[in-house]
Amino acid sequence: MIQMGQQQDQNQINLLVNWFEELKLLVPPDLENRKTHEAHHNDTPPSILLKEFRKARDAFLERIDALVSDDFEKTSRHPRLDTLM
Repeated sequence: MIQMGQQQDQNQINLLVNWFEELKLLVPPDLENRKTHEAHHNDTPPSILLKEFRKARDAFLERIDALVSDDFEKTSRHPRLDTLM
């Protein structure tokens, strides 16, 4: 259950990262959780995972803090809904 919540959070973050990068078409979510399995997170000590998570979260929040009003005019096309977001 925790993994599902984490995956949902990651998919939402990925949408924002796609938007930051001004991609014309958003990258579909990783519904198979492939990146987590390939990174062998289950074999990594929780203390290291938390340290890496905090580092990534801080970098992400810095990007959000740097947004200016013009950034909110950007759009990207949703791959499944085929609509601008």
